[in-house]
Amino acid sequence: MTYSTPPPGTGRFSPSYAYDPQYFDPLVKKSCYGDHQQYLVAAEDAIKAVAEKIQADGIRVDFHELLALLSRRRSEVAFRTKTPHAENFGVRRVEEEVTPFRFPLLVLGGQYKAAGERLSETVFSIFKDAMRPSTVPFDKPLTINRKDSPVSSFNLEFMDVETVKKKGYDKIHWELGLGTSPADKVVNPLIYCGFCRDGKETYEMFVKRRPHLKAELERCLSGEVEASKSRPPDALWAAIMREEKEKDRQVLVQGWKDFKKQVPTVPGMSYGGIKLAIGITELKRNFSEPQEGCDSSSTDKTHYLFFTMRHKVGEKMYAISQYVTWLNHIRGEPVDRTLDRAYQHSHWVIIHQDIFLQTATLEECNGLFQYVMQWKKTDGLEDLKMRMAPLMYLLSHNHRDIRGTAAENEWLERAIYRSFGFHVHTLPDRMFDLEAFSSCYSTFRDTYGTSFDLVEIE
Repeated sequence: MTYSTPPPGTGRFSPSYAYDPQYFDPLVKKSCYGDHQQYLVAAEDAIKAVAEKIQADGIRVDFHELLALLSRRRSEVAFRTKTPHAENFGVRRVEEEVTPFRFPLLVLGGQYKAAGERLSETVFSIFKDAMRPSTVPFDKPLTINRKDSPVSSFNLEFMDVETVKKKGYDKIHWELGLGTSPADKVVNPLIYCGFCRDGKETYEMFVKRRPHLKAELERCLSGEVEASKSRPPDALWAAIMREEKEKDRQVLVQGWKDFKKQVPTVPGMSYGGIKLAIGITELKRNFSEPQEGCDSSSTDKTHYLFFTMRHKVGEKMYAISQYVTWLNHIRGEPVDRTLDRAYQHSHWVIIHQDIFLQTATLEECNGLFQYVMQWKKTDGLEDLKMRMAPLMYLLSHNHRDIRGTAAENEWLERAIYRSFGFHVHTLPDRMFDLEAFSSCYSTFRDTYGTSFDLVEIE
């Protein structure tokens, strides 16, 4: 198969290949970009730098180094443009949010409304098909498991509010690791406190409980360790602290993995139950009050839908994103009427991938990236796009950084295509990570290549 390049301006999309996303309103742009023009210049520099590194290193290019480079660039941009909360950009979750209790969330409303609508179309159609048989009572809990491709599947759970309460999903059974939740029996609360945001003082108090650390420091200062002679005491102590903190992190992560396997008597106290409860709590916090122009009956929550996407990582199926929304069903009305109301008034909350699954998922992305790097022009552009689709999909769901992942992924996409000699021509409101979040993998894979054109760089 050979490829052909359409003349500039004759494709389906804008003839401009500049990276100039327009999918946010001015207020959101400021919170995400700071000074927008400075951001665009810096983004172009980052795309160029990554593309040049790929071209220079060829098939030997290190995927993880590229991601690290993008993270650093995104962090630098945030500080340079005085973006709010710049300290969170380009920072890996596994470094700063090491406890899996910190489930990062995204509400698909406001700026993300269109993504929420696409997700509703996906999930509601699945739910509607399952409810077609007249013998299925609307209030009966329902679970659907389906494989939508050889490497992906999804799970849909439906239950009424009373069932949610009975299972304990209506409240969070794990707050700060200091209560009586089954999680406390697995995860040492003192270790947890050491990783709380702004918990430096607590962690130092915890370290003081370890007398062997003082002995270790004294041993280093006494000259038993040759390398210590050129290092001041503060540097030695900081190194010991980092090593101990990493040990604690490993213990904590393993503890949560063990806890995830447990099946407590109250489902809401399980690992998955805590996640669902957090999603429900977020919905209640944001959308409990009737919306303007609507009576309370249009926003009451009578049922909940829980949707989980899974993807093959190595030999296992990993949960990559989970979703929660509500339905308001008036007894006796058709399912179509309930879903029509949900399209208007319900919102989705995304719970991003578990922290302790991120590293293995990135290794899977590394393998997908290596496959992209093996592409030859004789394979054709459609083949290149089909190689890129699974990489872009899984990277989006991995959501590796606290903030900035979406931009980093867009930069990487453009850099890869540029390294092969192509500009990306696309509409300015394209945001493929939201397309990934709102689509099952099979749909994203089939539609990814139609969302942009590739034009050869002259």
